[in-house]
Amino acid sequence: MPGIAQTFGLVSVLAQLALEPPTATVAPQESLSFTATGGTRPYHFELVTSASGGSITPDGVYTAGTSDAPDAGDLIMATDQLGRTGSASVTVANPYRHPPSPAGCASTGGGVVPLLGLLLPLILRERSRRESRPRGPRY
Repeated sequence: MPGIAQTFGLVSVLAQLALEPPTATVAPQESLSFTATGGTRPYHFELVTSASGGSITPDGVYTAGTSDAPDAGDLIMATDQLGRTGSASVTVANPYRHPPSPAGCASTGGGVVPLLGLLLPLILRERSRRESRPRGPRY
């Protein structure tokens, strides 16, 4: 037909690239494997942000660093053959670090020893005062 153009095309829907797990929390120096889904193989993994001092292999094995920063965060990115990217975040939390004190509360490191250090002089003073009172007959 004159004046009418016929066009036939192929529409392809490309799967989005995603990382599993998308978020994770690990201890310092702990390792974790990431896998990419969607996209087009091969995938290349890289550590975009390394606040913990961590590292990642090109095939997705992440090892957290040894940072003393509280809850250091690392960002991992994977790129597929076509240049599409997906990312995941990792929080590196030191399990031996004391949790922060609630707002408005003072903290000296917490625990029984500092508390006992504050109370013991008061207990001993009261005990000494009671022992120094004259004792009379009890009725």
